[in-house]
Amino acid sequence: MQLAKKPPSWITWGRLLRLPNLFTVPGDAAVGCFLGAGGVLTWPMALAGACLVLVYMGGLLFNDYFDWEVDARERPERPLPSGAVAPGAVLLAAVALTLAGVVLLPTVAMTLAGVVPGFFPGALPGLAMAGVAACSLAYNAGAKKNPWAGIPLLGLCRGGGVWAGACFAGAPGSPLALAAVGTVFLYTMVVSRVAAGEAKKQKYSPWLLALPGFWVLWVVAATLLQAGRAFPLWCIPVAAPVLGFLDTARAVQAVRAGRTGIPALVGRCLRAMLWGQLFWFLWAATAWGSVIAALVFIPARVAAGALGRRFYGS
Repeated sequence: MQLAKKPPSWITWGRLLRLPNLFTVPGDAAVGCFLGAGGVLTWPMALAGACLVLVYMGGLLFNDYFDWEVDARERPERPLPSGAVAPGAVLLAAVALTLAGVVLLPTVAMTLAGVVPGFFPGALPGLAMAGVAACSLAYNAGAKKNPWAGIPLLGLCRGGGVWAGACFAGAPGSPLALAAVGTVFLYTMVVSRVAAGEAKKQKYSPWLLALPGFWVLWVVAATLLQAGRAFPLWCIPVAAPVLGFLDTARAVQAVRAGRTGIPALVGRCLRAMLWGQLFWFLWAATAWGSVIAALVFIPARVAAGALGRRFYGS
């Protein structure tokens, strides 16, 4: 009997880290920092995004580590149960990445405060990232078994990333940043609710319809927010949630037609978060800031989609 050949290590770690979904993470913190700074592009945006990516990657590895036995029964092809990577290596990497995002890079921010314009002095950014990491660890360590606790915790993980970005700008109470926190929190909970039934047939679940429905509500709200702007300027920010609607509607239709499954749907809907992030930049940025945002977020969505055909997102 011939043993299955192990995939290359970079493929294994790419699967563990849900490589396509990583494109959606730094934008959460960048949006929070951007809105907290009053719609100004600042250096802390990059550092906040890097911290959040590290914490997010740590959380994904903790997820697979704690799900090792469940995956051995339900998804034996995944890296840990298949033997492609040692559990100890996954745990060590999870701890190292989390500590880097919570301690190492926020310490860099404190060091740069007062030296580089725009950096916020104090421990608040690190404490905010620690809160995100705590929510992630609580979810992975056991809260995921109770949907009433696990799904809101996942919402806090993603929404908390936006708020942590605002903390890097020294504006944890920014109304716009808190509005962005709310949209990410709600959308994450809807996607998580769909993902929770991954093993069940959900072709006609009302939660599937809630995914594009969320974007419809965003389009309506965004249009109302643009009421004071002249045509066609108001169309530019509204185009972002329209793209989010098209993205999720196509994914839901593919599930209902039997062309794809829930894991692929979840990955695509997570990648659609890039359109929400783009909206906030288009809405609050200057003309040049809007151009820069479009040049970042649109290629990121394309790249994430390309990787999504090779790596699973759920």
